[in-house]
Amino acid sequence: GRLSLHQPQCRPDLRLRNLVLRPQIRPERPLRIRQIVFDLDGTLLDTAPDIANAANRALVQAGFAELEQAKIRGLVGNGAQRLIQGCLQALGAPESRTAEIAADFVAHYQAQPSAQSQPYPGMAELLSTLQAKGFRLDVLTNKPQLLARRVLEDSGLAGAFEQIVGARELLPLKPDPKGLKSLLAASSFRSWEAVLVGDSVVDLRTARAAGIAFVGAGWGFEGTTRLRRAGAERVAEQPVDVLALVAGA
Repeated sequence: GRLSLHQPQCRPDLRLRNLVLRPQIRPERPLRIRQIVFDLDGTLLDTAPDIANAANRALVQAGFAELEQAKIRGLVGNGAQRLIQGCLQALGAPESRTAEIAADFVAHYQAQPSAQSQPYPGMAELLSTLQAKGFRLDVLTNKPQLLARRVLEDSGLAGAFEQIVGARELLPLKPDPKGLKSLLAASSFRSWEAVLVGDSVVDLRTARAAGIAFVGAGWGFEGTTRLRRAGAERVAEQPVDVLALVAGA
């Protein structure tokens, strides 16, 4: 008998076998968020009374009228220069003195940053719960670094956070994502393991620029309507709601 050269009919498909056995190289997303980064003004603390007081003192010192606290509240979150620029625009005053008045505002605010500022109702309890559940908590704010730490220490909330990152030399303000990315690098967590909680459109833009999830603080300075109009999909109406929204981020 000669050997048959006929190939078996049931020869396995090697291409299919290789495809099935090929290892998965794309990492799966974790089941939950591990790092939560909070904005400060209008998110953790209602700092509007002290900010408005300092801004009005600087405006009056420069010869202008005072503004209502509600108007100043809507201008908070973009740094001192933008705050005073917005105040002057609201007064119909020339913006050429912005830098001078902003410097006076900072001086007044540094002298008395925490006289009336308070954590939002339920915030201390939320932070305690998040800590107990093992989340890493951080702060990212456009408030100057030393002032940010001071008002958080005065409020009793500072101890909840691993890092407090505020405005300082060589670090651009939000919505530039560099500050947020530095916090991600410090924790070694991936972008999909982090969420930014903030009350402003600037915070939303910051989260988007860094490629992380966002939860709006609807109780804050800008409010739920403005956040949703800007495209925020998740907005907490009060601090206690953050936990459920973070779990679904």
